Amino acid sequence: MLLFAPCMLSPVVVAFIWQFIYMPDGMLNHLLGTDITWLGNRKTALFCVVIAHVWMWIGYSSTIYMSNLQSISTDILEAAAIDGRGRAESFKSITLPMLAPSTTINVTLAFTQSLKVFDIVYAMTKGGPLNSTETVGTYVVANMNRGLHGYASAQTVLLTIDDVLFRASVNRSAEKKARGGDLLMKTRKKQLLFLFELLMAAACILMFYPVIMMVLVSLKDEALLAGEPLSLRTSFAFENYVTAAKGNEILESVA
Repeated sequence: MLLFAPCMLSPVVVAFIWQFIYMPDGMLNHLLGTDITWLGNRKTALFCVVIAHVWMWIGYSSTIYMSNLQSISTDILEAAAIDGRGRAESFKSITLPMLAPSTTINVTLAFTQSLKVFDIVYAMTKGGPLNSTETVGTYVVANMNRGLHGYASAQTVLLTIDDVLFRASVNRSAEKKARGGDLLMKTRKKQLLFLFELLMAAACILMFYPVIMMVLVSLKDEALLAGEPLSLRTSFAFENYVTAAKGNEILESVA
């Protein structure tokens, strides 16, 4: 329960807690006997933000692993012990392979969360110092604040596509592994799954309007964007995508 407690805190609260720890007169410098500006140094800022983010979500990943471990039958481990296998060998050949589902879930969540992380970084460093902790989320917000709405929308669309493709590849890999088991599903299960997919599709359609607007804004040129930013009309300008795909250096902030 204590390990899971940080997950129940707001990311902004977690950011303030670690900001207090990393202060020049904070707890960390007091314990180490140093006077380092941890969040103000380009060499240490990203490392400090990563520690705060991992501390917040490690309980979530641990809970998934613990749930998977509890589902492993002790009879299998006892049979391995009777066969003369040691603990290390049993863990390598039995426990670790049976943790594959939880590992897949944690890797998928870690990858998608790393792409979407924004609040804790923005609250701790706002992407600084000198863009050393810049993420996709903080970069998109910075471009929006500079008035580069089309460019920021194109980045968001590319991020969404990247996220969808990664999840699809993970699901496809999991399905291939599952085909080695029972390939036949009951008709009742198929019908329920089909109805569930229809309901999810209807819910997605109802919530899809903001995504449509995001795509349309990313395809507008600057002239149309300035005149009709919220209209469904678009000029199909792909310059924003070309710029976002090239991976240019982060634009300097306008003072």
